[in-house]
Amino acid sequence: HVGTLSKAFGAHGGFVATSRELKQLLISRGRSCIFSTALPVPLVAAATEAVRQATPSLREKLWGNIRAFSRITGVPSQSPIVPIIVGDEEEALNLSRQLLAEGFYVPAI
Repeated sequence: HVGTLSKAFGAHGGFVATSRELKQLLISRGRSCIFSTALPVPLVAAATEAVRQATPSLREKLWGNIRAFSRITGVPSQSPIVPIIVGDEEEALNLSRQLLAEGFYVPAI
């Protein structure tokens, strides 16, 4: 399994959870990438704490919010990250500022 720590965990980087054999192959073939992009200790600590706090009740609340968002907006989603195209860069930035003023952190990308 390959995963990211960027959006869901509020850190950056990623991970590979795999068998010993595949781990050894990745280490031997991808050594320059592995050791040149090591995560800083504070980010590892942040990701560890995010996983620790991800209780079953919080995960269920998150998925309830995702289902409600889909139901209200009509935008199907199977993820907490939902891309919505609103127009050009200026329109996206304006909408992002308006949402932030209402208490929603929705960065324009």
